[in-house]
Amino acid sequence: MKEYVDDYPYGGDENLNIDFSKYIHLLKENKKTIILWTIVAFFIGVVIALTTPRKYSVLTKLAPELSNNAVNRLASLSQLAGLNATMLGSTDAVYPMVYPDIVGSTEFIVDIFDTPVSFTRKKESIDTTLYEYVLNNQKHSAIGTVLSSPMLLISWLKGKLSPDEEEEDVGSEIDPFHLTRDQFKVAKTIGNSIEATIDKKTMVVTIIVSMQDPLVAAQVSEAINVHLQEYVVRYRTEKSKNDVDYYEKLYEQAQSEYIASQNRYARHVDLNQGSVSQRAKVEENRLHNEANLKYQLYNNIALQLQNAKAKVQQETPAFVQIIPPTVPLRASKPSRKTIVLLLTLIGFCVGCGYVLAKKK
Repeated sequence: MKEYVDDYPYGGDENLNIDFSKYIHLLKENKKTIILWTIVAFFIGVVIALTTPRKYSVLTKLAPELSNNAVNRLASLSQLAGLNATMLGSTDAVYPMVYPDIVGSTEFIVDIFDTPVSFTRKKESIDTTLYEYVLNNQKHSAIGTVLSSPMLLISWLKGKLSPDEEEEDVGSEIDPFHLTRDQFKVAKTIGNSIEATIDKKTMVVTIIVSMQDPLVAAQVSEAINVHLQEYVVRYRTEKSKNDVDYYEKLYEQAQSEYIASQNRYARHVDLNQGSVSQRAKVEENRLHNEANLKYQLYNNIALQLQNAKAKVQQETPAFVQIIPPTVPLRASKPSRKTIVLLLTLIGFCVGCGYVLAKKK
């Protein structure tokens, strides 16, 4: 029988054999070191978990009314292409697909800076604005404070070296195009606290707001919903409202001209009662016709004004709050148990790695 001797000419089978028992024995011999690393990591995890501010999340869902300007014959083609037929038939530039971008924009966030919020601290009720709350009443984690210390030191030294630098005027009107350092920091913090998504099939907008105070989270969520609705309504009805303003000016002008023509006609009739002059009769007919013409113009513009006002109401979209904001009872993040367990596991792995690396 033929023997196959040289299947591994270079002794590869021996090199692939790993003696795990040797490493396990090594770890057992140094278990005190591994336990020490694990305990240290555990206490670090406890400190981080206890010093990390808890956040409360409020979820709301909005179902906006869509503008359907008829392109029904494209509906079947749009379904085949995987597109939303409703959006193909819409001439709006502000449609639900861009609502998350609107909510996350700097201009939108700056507009809610003045939102009144109230919270309780040390059994004392405090009323302030969202801007002041985020700027002066937010808690910071121990890790965040340590990591930001170098930047704070640099900023402090920069302020000492250039004392003539213009101070930021917090009370002045905020320009979204040119924010101060504090305004930018607050806008970034609020932006990171808001998560807006949309279901492409149902067009339902989901907004999640996370804040360190449950009542503030609910108040900000409500303010975002209201402000988003006002933004969309303002866009959808802007042209119609401009038409209303235009027709109101024409209406006032036509009304004054109609009243003036009536007065001229009445004055002429009063002055020429019983007159047999043909010239007076011709002038009376002319003034009467002019008054009728002014009345017809006045009446037509009044109808157009009413139509323009009705169009504003017709184009005002409706929003249905499927899930309205409510004050959360429990914190959503961070999970303190997860932090402690994760860091404990990391400490154990680091301890094992340290022992194995040291004995090589």
